[in-house]
Amino acid sequence: MTLAGHDPAVAPVARADAPVRTARGRPPPKAICVLLPVWGDEYIRQFLEQSLPTLLAPGNIPALAKALPTRFVFLSRAGDKATIHAHPAYRRLCSICDVELLPIDDLITQGNHSTTVTLAYARAVRQTGEAMLDTCFFFLVSDYVMADGSLAAVLARMQAGASAVQAGNFQLDEEAAEGWLLERLADSGAALALKPREVMRWALNCLHPLTAANLVNYPLCHNTDTNRLLWRVDADTLIGRFYLLHMICIRPEIVDFVIGSSCDYSFVPEMCPSGNVETMTDSDDYLVVEIQPRSHESRFLRLGPGSIGGLAKNLCEWTTAGHRANANQTIVFHASARPATLPQAISVADEFIRRVTAQLAPRPQPHRGHPYWLGAIAAFNAATTRKELGTENPTLPRVLRVMRWIQYNMFGRAPVVVRLHPRWRELQRALAALEEIVADAPPRLLIGASRHTALTEWLRDKMPANTFVSLRHLLRDHSTRGVEPGAFDAAFIELLDNEIAEIDAVLDLLTPLMRPGGKITVVAFNNRWFGDPEHFGRVFATCLGSLIASRAQVSDFQFTSVSYLRWWINNSGVDTASAIYGGKLFTMPFNMVRAALLFPLMAISNVISSFLPDRAVDGRIASSVLIRFHVEPSIARENLDPGVNARRTI
Repeated sequence: MTLAGHDPAVAPVARADAPVRTARGRPPPKAICVLLPVWGDEYIRQFLEQSLPTLLAPGNIPALAKALPTRFVFLSRAGDKATIHAHPAYRRLCSICDVELLPIDDLITQGNHSTTVTLAYARAVRQTGEAMLDTCFFFLVSDYVMADGSLAAVLARMQAGASAVQAGNFQLDEEAAEGWLLERLADSGAALALKPREVMRWALNCLHPLTAANLVNYPLCHNTDTNRLLWRVDADTLIGRFYLLHMICIRPEIVDFVIGSSCDYSFVPEMCPSGNVETMTDSDDYLVVEIQPRSHESRFLRLGPGSIGGLAKNLCEWTTAGHRANANQTIVFHASARPATLPQAISVADEFIRRVTAQLAPRPQPHRGHPYWLGAIAAFNAATTRKELGTENPTLPRVLRVMRWIQYNMFGRAPVVVRLHPRWRELQRALAALEEIVADAPPRLLIGASRHTALTEWLRDKMPANTFVSLRHLLRDHSTRGVEPGAFDAAFIELLDNEIAEIDAVLDLLTPLMRPGGKITVVAFNNRWFGDPEHFGRVFATCLGSLIASRAQVSDFQFTSVSYLRWWINNSGVDTASAIYGGKLFTMPFNMVRAALLFPLMAISNVISSFLPDRAVDGRIASSVLIRFHVEPSIARENLDPGVNARRTI
């Protein structure tokens, strides 16, 4: 295991004779390195099919490669190499510049994406050695859709002498935005060149709810956790004041930099201590948008206008001196010429920022040793340690070692758990279904889920020759490479979140993919620990009628239910465990007392329940369902008929 405190991605390259160069009098850069962190089938596919074509536009990566020797580095899992290499967009990228893959398996943990990205970026920069001082590093994000010419404009600033360039962007609603983008991609071939103003006009018609909530002069809603403020100037123009800007390109001034907070907090001040930094302030020069699901970070949305006091309180928690300085720059996003009213709008934004600044604490947060980073690294260390079940790490605090021992030696690790585990019965059934699939050894296996889970990863390890698809993308009628009608002998599907409500649509898409006699196993768990626990059962019951007419026939149906008392006990236990791992230090004694009272009660109730027979759901909470379907040969032959329901052909 590699701890953050000892990883070369975090610790500085300390050498007594390490050169320190400032921005003054620096020779021109000699090379370019483009860094792209992405892992997991769904996100790799999204990058290769939606983002990379825009990066391959003439004014983006090809422009970099023409100017200087350029390397493109995928920061990914070693096992993702085959998926990346198989895609035609990857081969097009290889024809333009050198392409590498730097494995970051040891840095990937669940629920800590920002920390993984920061450590991965830093590792790649450090591996360049002293050549980093002559290299322009472009830090990309996998869901960027980029206007043509954006990267060329950034490079021009760097070649003119800047040590770093920052940029701001905003998010679009996936449901409203993807139709236009997919049409353009279908007509573009390998590269998609989008003019900045056409991207901006498209974007203005499909702003994400979070983006709308950041509009100061749109008082219908607000974002309680905003890091950027926007104003609508006219139908074609937005202006932005960004506390958090993305470091799109950095040419380090020093070798022995320290990473003491996430990349968009610390990279610029640590790598460029001279402050020789520029910001892209006009969308005609640089424009990037991110496409996100409509529900993304919806927990931060509130009705009505926000208050300056509330905004200032939030900003005090995390803004560094650099963040506060960022907000003094206006970024103009426009789909036509700059309007005559732009100066007045900028004056309004100036006054608003002055009022916010007046309520900020005088002392900003440090970019080195930022409190958010301290918590993130603690969580990272705990998560990476938990990945190694058979070893003991003496550097961890004793309380975390004890909790780790309890979790893995007493409860097990999903999907292989013991009777003490609150999900024992549900996971036993799901695991038995997986073992049956492995025993049958179907020649072609389809695994589907909207994200990787303990069950899907267990099955993928046992049967490496599988095809994984994102249900979220299938449900949106997106094509998926390697998924052909009549190609699969078996399928394992895990429905997550509220996808149980779409089980009929899932089957409608899956059935045409199966061969005659193919088997489909569907599993879903009720994970609404902190919400309405009855929602899962109600939604599923509502969908059962549609299964009668399904093109796949039910061959087995199993459900698991729990009492309201046991649900409450386990709910409280989950809440307590979350508080122990993620709470503040001063609350630890209280949380440990709660755990001492609740965990034995939870264990006893789970063990007793594991020996009781299944009971009807009436008066209880439905906690999981497992359904097996089979595809009749006659239906399969109908599915293979290209004239039948062409929409289902994926």
